[in-house]
Amino acid sequence: MENETIKFIDDNGQEKEAVIINVIEVNNQEYLLYSIEENAEEDNLFAMKIIKKEDGEEDLLPITDPKEKDELTNTINRVLDNIE
Repeated sequence: MENETIKFIDDNGQEKEAVIINVIEVNNQEYLLYSIEENAEEDNLFAMKIIKKEDGEEDLLPITDPKEKDELTNTINRVLDNIE
């Protein structure tokens, strides 16, 4: 099965393609987990907040609140620890 991907424009105006890893929910908020292969040796895991609009569409927004970012990071780390 082929991985789903998304494309977006980064802070430098460059188009990036990301592999969707999963969607998780933390404190009643959904987050998209995705990976961008920067080089052949290393993948990076990122997350964006999923915001559902009134018209049913979804927006992806960066996580700017440090507390929210810490809670999400801790949740992801607990999940990864259980996998290993």
